Amino acid sequence: MSAKKTPNNKRKHNSSSSESDQDSIFHDAPVSKHSTPSPRKVVTKHGSTDSDDSEDEGMQIKIKTPLISPLEAMKHLENIKEKQGSKDPSMKHAISSYCSEVKGIDSKELQASLTKYLHIAIQPTKLNLSTGSAMMNDFFNGPNALKYIPGFPHKPKNLLFCYAALNDIDNGLGMLKEAADRMKGDEKGRAKAEKEADKQRAAYAESLQSFLEINEDKLSEIQKKNIQTTFKRIDKSMHPEKYLREKTPGSAKRKKKEPMSAFEHFKSLSSNLYIDLEPEKRTKKLQKKFDKLEPSVREVYEKLALRD
Repeated sequence: MSAKKTPNNKRKHNSSSSESDQDSIFHDAPVSKHSTPSPRKVVTKHGSTDSDDSEDEGMQIKIKTPLISPLEAMKHLENIKEKQGSKDPSMKHAISSYCSEVKGIDSKELQASLTKYLHIAIQPTKLNLSTGSAMMNDFFNGPNALKYIPGFPHKPKNLLFCYAALNDIDNGLGMLKEAADRMKGDEKGRAKAEKEADKQRAAYAESLQSFLEINEDKLSEIQKKNIQTTFKRIDKSMHPEKYLREKTPGSAKRKKKEPMSAFEHFKSLSSNLYIDLEPEKRTKKLQKKFDKLEPSVREVYEKLALRD
């Protein structure tokens, strides 16, 4: 007799899971709990088994479309380096940017091939000590390592996530859309959610300051600057009066405030997103997120812009 299935409880609202970049091209197939573990094999296009050391140890390669020739990929790599010039972005960004602009070839297939070659070529277990340790040290001293340090505070939820949590909206695929739709005609609910979001931001800022004081002698200068910048950005958004400059005699009068666009409203209401990034990078990241919003969610911000 099989055990009765019990209904799943509502999932907790987790803003970080929805904001993370889940755009990896290759995924391992899920493994059943009841299956017997078997050694992984690298399967080629023709179904043969290749145990050569040049392949990633224990990595199952799945290719939906044939890879381009390494000789052709090498030419594209040179073009990518030439395109970036003196800039030194991440490989993921450089490949994505190049493939989105290349002409006369399927950009998705090209990006898939270059990304797969990147995974095959850069095998962490085969890096020599000097290169591998240098890369690890760069990570340990950078801002991305902060979240792995015990005691580092979790980012607060934004307005829509707070509204959803306060109104028992299930954390499914349509959660943001439902929250945005219901919030349109719910001024009291919106005000309550804004109060909760502000409360979480204030607690986050206080926790950041406390974390910095406790770990100041252990953190790198880059990490300390990142925390200070994040704290200042939050504090400035909550207490703008603290950052007002005194008017000097003969200074020009301020121009009349320009109406905010739909994106600017989205940006102002997403003060908790990507707060660890520099202003310019954060704006670009938010713009991409705004461009991908569902029409119904985007409509909320467009209506706010029309009110200005």
